[in-house]
Formats: sequence, structure tokens, C-alpha cells
Amino acid sequence: MWCVATFGSRFRKAREDAGLSQEDIAAVCRNRKGEELTRAAVSYWEKDKERPSFENLVAAAKRLNVSIDYLVGRTPEVSGISAEAVKFAQQWEALPRDARESVSGYLRWARAMEGKKQIDYREIIKKLMKKPPMTAFDVTTTKRG
Repeated sequence: MWCVATFGSRFRKAREDAGLSQEDIAAVCRNRKGEELTRAAVSYWEKDKERPSFENLVAAAKRLNVSIDYLVGRTPEVSGISAEAVKFAQQWEALPRDARESVSGYLRWARAMEGKKQIDYREIIKKLMKKPPMTAFDVTTTKRG
């Protein structure tokens, strides 16, 4: 388990990085009676004097746009997603829809072949993403040998 800082210090850093006040966090959290929390309650979390309920932990993490795993010290990534995965997702979203469908079809095929031979999906995806997607025009103008 990764744990460098306390829950309170990670929570406070995430809140400050998001540019939110303790009141902003308290506004999305509720006490056992269903009433809005006070700023003081959030302050107690940041000082490690109290812990939020699970429901408040979920609500606060959502408002802070961080993962619960980050807040409780299970991962150093604020979002719970590695930088490599974020970069891949951005590249994936930048692809035209037909290219994403082609890659998805290829991955389905690769998964079906998985038991037959060893496949390195990461290398396949990297190679596919470096090439521009083939268009219908490319197919009709390509000479066949």
C-alpha cells in the first residue's frame, strides 16, 4: 500500500488544488440527520481528528475530482488513473470513430486468438495509433498486385 501523507493532508491538498473552500466541500456532504455539514467538520477531517463517513468520502472525492484510493493513500495518482492511461485515452478519443471501431474489432479478434499465441496488445495499439486510419478512398485506389 502506498502511503506517504495522512488522509487529512491529502484531502486538504486536493481541496486546495481544486480551488475549493471547506464550505464548498461541506455543502455536498451530509450528517446523519441529512443536514449539510459545517466547515468545522471538514476542518476536523483535514486535521485527522475525524474521518468522513463513506457517503461523505464518496461525495467529497467526486466534488474534488479525485479518487477515493488517492484520499485514503492507496495510490499516488490523484485520479487513480496512471499518466500513461490518461495519454492513451486522449489519443483514443482523438481518433476518428471508424478508426476506433477498426481497432476495437481487431482487439476482439486478438482476444479470441489469445489462447493460441502470446499477444502484446500495447505494442499492437501503439503501432495502429501511429498509422493514419485507412479511408474508403484509400481502399478503392489501392492497387492490388
